[in-house]
Formats: sequence, C-alpha cells, structure tokens
Amino acid sequence: MEVTANISVNLLRLSRIFVFQSPFGVKANLLRVVASVPPTRMDAPPSERSRVYFLLAWLHMSVLERLRYCPIGWSKPYDFNESDFRCALDTVDTWIDRHAKGSSHLSPESIPWAALRRLLCESVYGGRVDNEFDRYTLESLIDQLFNPQSFDVSYSPVSEPNLRRLLTFPDTTRRETFLEWIESLPEQPDPRWLGLPSTVDKTLLLLQEETFVSKLSKLQGDMVDSVRLADEETAGVPLPTRMSVLRSTVQQWLSALPTSLRIPELHETNQSDPLSRYFQREVRYGQNLLNAIRNDLLAVEEVYSGTKKQENHVRFLMVSLVRGIIPDTWNRHVVPSTITVSKWLSDFSERLVQWDNIALDKWEPRKLWLGGLCSPSAFITAFRQRISRETRIPVDELQLQIELNSSNCVDTGKTFPIGGLFCYGAKAHENTFLLVEEPDNEEIEVKMSWTRTSDRRQEATCKIPAYLYSTREQLLFSFEVDLPPHVSSASYYQRGVALFCSKL
Repeated sequence: MEVTANISVNLLRLSRIFVFQSPFGVKANLLRVVASVPPTRMDAPPSERSRVYFLLAWLHMSVLERLRYCPIGWSKPYDFNESDFRCALDTVDTWIDRHAKGSSHLSPESIPWAALRRLLCESVYGGRVDNEFDRYTLESLIDQLFNPQSFDVSYSPVSEPNLRRLLTFPDTTRRETFLEWIESLPEQPDPRWLGLPSTVDKTLLLLQEETFVSKLSKLQGDMVDSVRLADEETAGVPLPTRMSVLRSTVQQWLSALPTSLRIPELHETNQSDPLSRYFQREVRYGQNLLNAIRNDLLAVEEVYSGTKKQENHVRFLMVSLVRGIIPDTWNRHVVPSTITVSKWLSDFSERLVQWDNIALDKWEPRKLWLGGLCSPSAFITAFRQRISRETRIPVDELQLQIELNSSNCVDTGKTFPIGGLFCYGAKAHENTFLLVEEPDNEEIEVKMSWTRTSDRRQEATCKIPAYLYSTREQLLFSFEVDLPPHVSSASYYQRGVALFCSKL
C-alpha cells in the first residue's frame, strides 16, 4: 500500500498494525543493515564485494538517518526502506559478477563504479526523489562513496576535507571486522558524519517547538459549544473567557488593518509592460483579501454587540479564530500549514505595507520582498518577460542571475533589488556563500537579473535553491554562486544550504 493519510480510521482500528521503522541513530541503523546481509553472501568472491557492500550499507544508513532531519536532510520525508537496500545489493552483485568472471579478486579500478552510481542515483534510490536539490544531495553522497578511493587506507566518507579525520573506514574486507568497527562507534554520532552541520539538532528543535506550539493552540478544545449567541450576553449570561479575549482581539485587528489600498491605473507607458500588469494584479488581490477579512471581523464584532444574529459562516469563523486556525475564506495564498491566525494576520499586515508601497511607487518598487507576494513565481516570470522584450533575447535563452554583493552591483535598469531573504547553512560574503555552523539570521539583499545563457561565467559554481518558506515545499528559483577555494559543491548540497524568502 502506498503511504497515504487517506485511510479510514475504523479500518486502522480493526487492523493489525506492523511497524517496520529503522532503528534510531547511526550505530544502530548501520549495525542492522550490515547484519541483515548473510555472511555467505557478503564473503562471496571476489573479496572486494564485502567492501562495496559496506559502502552500500553506509549509503543506506545515511539516506535513512537524513530523514530524521527533514526538511534539512531531505526536503520531504521520502519513503526509503529496506526494499531499496535489497535492490541495491542485487544491482551490486550483478555488475561485480559480470566483471569478476569468477575470479577471487577484482581491483578497485576494475569495479564498474560509473554503472553503480548511475543505477543507484537514477533508479534504486533516485526513483523516489522528486526535488532537484535532493537529487543533487543524493548524487553527492553516492559519488563520494562509490569510487576507487574508497578502498584507500583511512578512507573517510565525510565530504569536507578538514573534517575527514573525525571518521575513517576500517581497512578490511571481512564482515566480522566491519561489525566490530560499527560496535566501536559512539552512541551519539556527529551530524557531520552525514554531511549536515553540527548545529542541525538545535535548528530542528526550534522548528519542532514552533510546530508544537501551533498544534497545541489548535487543540485547546472544541469551542463550538462555547460560542454563545449575542442575545445570551444581553440576557446577563457572561461570555466565556476565551470569547471575551477574542472580542478584544478582533477590535485590535480592525483598528490595525487599513480600510483600503491605493490602486492607480496603468498609463500608456506601462500598460503593455508584463511587470506593471503583474503588480496591479497583486495589489488588487491584496485589496480583495483585505475587504473579505474586514467584513468577517466586522460581522464577528456585530454578533458580540448584539446588532446581528449569528449565522453558520460567522459561527465557524469565531470557532476558527478562537482555536487559532486560519479561516478558509482568508487562506488564499500559500503559507506554512502550522501557522496560527495571529501570526498570519501579522504577516498579512506586512504584506499590506508592501502592496501600498508598490502602488505608491507607480508599479516600480525600489525594493521587493518576494515572501510578501501572493504569487512570487508569477513575478519572476513577468520580470523575465520584461527583460526579453527590452533586450530582444528569446525567453528560453535567458537565465536567472543573482548578485549577492548588491552594493557593488551597477544598476543598469535591468536588475531588480530583492530583500527579506535569509540563508541557512551559509553566510553571504562578497559574491559567494561561506559555510557556517550557526544559523545566520541576518537579512540578505540581492539584485536579480536575467542574462543570456552564453554570457554566464564559467568558474566552478554551485547551485543554491531559494524556497518560499523554511519548510522547503515551494521552490521559487535557483541560482549559481562561485565556490570558495578548497570547498566542493557536495558540502553545500549535503548541508542543505538554501535561501528563504520569509521568516514564517
């Protein structure tokens, strides 16, 4: 059965449930994977087979352990399981037997590494991966393990050169020696063994704390029975404490929200401009959503004051607000699923300021916050179309370019300043990113432009993703940055270096 949440609760209640969950931790996971391979199979000739099996076991352990660190280890919880490892074992056996031809030894250079890497990345494990940067991460994990250097003495699976002394594989091809080495590993491993930053546990605890608080506020109890009619209040029945708090909160929200936004009309000079038309649609969306929110809040206030009877829409609206859930009529643009209504309204107020400034600047804002747009992908497309029209370069020949050092970037009229960005796993320095252990909460400002593909630089680069939120569910764009000296792109991919367009 496919992993799905659409299973009847009654069916689960009447069923026998078996949990096949991988053990917790690098040591326990690796021990289980290696022990699952029969000794006769692992020690079969050629003798190098057991070493490749151990490399495969380390890869499988890394893939499973990184699931614990979602959305940093992987952007989503992929369904990797033991069947992937069994399929990978069969793949290794097929290609080693084909090249060994019955001999007792096979030199590391004669092992078909390229075929193994391609099959593991494209079919065995990569068949489940649907995120571009998760695929880069998987490729880097496979490339650093499945190569002739993995048979060297004191070989380390850690991608960063200055950290390889932390962990080295045993120089052996015997199954018993591999198991003894695994038993000697510490119970609390270093996340850097998996390519992750050392502070990833702290970051995940903060994310789990936010999720827990959000879910707790939504589980304060079913308030449907607590919602009192307005005539009950007039009859002397006091409102519940939560409802009284909601009334004062609604009044504060109404006083904080503006009544309208400025929406100037397009002129003949910008009427055909894709970007100006996009900004007008964006501000109109904000105005329509603002009207809906104010009408709902006014209806709630009228119910409390006794001038309006309670209807089903208002009743469910009040229940949602008390429990901290975003009403369905408000939830029109993409936001994290765990966000509460108070935090959503605070974010909406910041969006209103930007929408008002866009209209004030006559559809040519001086700086843009991508996370504050209802459809940031549409902005990127409209900006690309504008550059294509101005430069007469076909759209499919344009490639996105991000200048990190925006202060030194010359404004030619074909760049757009983007603010409100935050980076995880690295810190912006000149025109590249330097890897850091502690999260960097400093806001980044960049300049976005579109250039012809043939005009791009040819230095060693690394692709950096830009997500809408830290949940890494909505990928907006990606761009290339120069690599610092002696640092490979694998370190960036395995650490989950990324830009976020909003703090939500």
